[in-house]
Amino acid sequence: MKVKSKTRERNGKKQKYLDYTFERELCRNCPRRSECIGKSKRIAKLMTISINTPELYEYSQRAKTPDFVEEYRKRAKIEPKNAELKRFHGLDRAKGYGLRSIRIQAKLTALSVNLKRIAKLVSALKGLHVLILKLLSPLVVNRPDCDWVAAQAA
Repeated sequence: MKVKSKTRERNGKKQKYLDYTFERELCRNCPRRSECIGKSKRIAKLMTISINTPELYEYSQRAKTPDFVEEYRKRAKIEPKNAELKRFHGLDRAKGYGLRSIRIQAKLTALSVNLKRIAKLVSALKGLHVLILKLLSPLVVNRPDCDWVAAQAA
C-alpha cells in the first residue's frame, strides 16, 4: 500500500488529505473485489481520507455516549428559541457598536419575546376560563347561591 499526502483547495480553504493506493495484484486477486471497487475499470482501490478524520471519528463516538445525549437534549430545547430570536427579532445583526450595545440588544430582545409568550399564555388562559364557565353553567344555573356563574357565562 502506498500513501501520499496531498493538499487541495475547496471553497477557498486548503484541505490536507491522504491518498491510500493498494497494490494492483492484491486487488486483482481479492475475493471481495466486486464489493470494494464495483464495476469500476480501476485495477486498484484508491482511498482518500481527510487529515481530520480521526477527530471526526472521536466526535462520532462521543456522540453515542449517554452524557452527550443528555447535553444534546438540553440544547435541542433551547435551539428553536434562539432561532426565533435570530430570524424574527433581529438578533442576526448587531444594531450598535461594542459588546455593551450587543448585550443590551440581546436582553431587550429576550424581554420582548418573553412578554409576547406571557401575553399568549394569558390570552389562552382567559379563553380556557370562559370555556370552563360555559361548560359548567348548565350544571349550576338552578342553584340559588351560584347566580354569578350564570351571569358570567352568558
